[in-house]
Amino acid sequence: MTRFIRRLPIKAKIIAMVVGVSCLVLVLATLAYMLAEHRAQRATMLASAAALTRVLGLNASAAVVFDDPETAGEILSALSEQPDVLEGRVLKADGTQIATYTKSQAEPVRREEIAATPFDPAHPTRLALYHRHLAVIQEIRVDQRRVGFIDLR
Repeated sequence: MTRFIRRLPIKAKIIAMVVGVSCLVLVLATLAYMLAEHRAQRATMLASAAALTRVLGLNASAAVVFDDPETAGEILSALSEQPDVLEGRVLKADGTQIATYTKSQAEPVRREEIAATPFDPAHPTRLALYHRHLAVIQEIRVDQRRVGFIDLR
């Protein structure tokens, strides 16, 4: 192989080097673009999920305060219009479940207990990836007092 390369004219060697470097730069640029696009998609997904849980938390606050599972269930039934949401729960501050929504053909999602999880009042939304699922837990507050949570997967 080295004999073949030595026998090539200098013009062919320069062209081969330029083509090789150009291909390498093209591959690296493609990888950088794919990484940036993946990060942008993930940020958009996280922001959308956080906004959805904030809205549901505001809507469900009265149902949590008055311990009304029927109203909380109606609020969660709006999740049927969200194709990416597999399940959702409304919980009291002590972790007691008030209402639940599960997509009809969703696989079960493993859960962690959130009742004892400390929340930062400046950031009441917690986002995490568990077993290929995005978990969004939104604190529900009424008069600066934690009354419950919205938990979406």
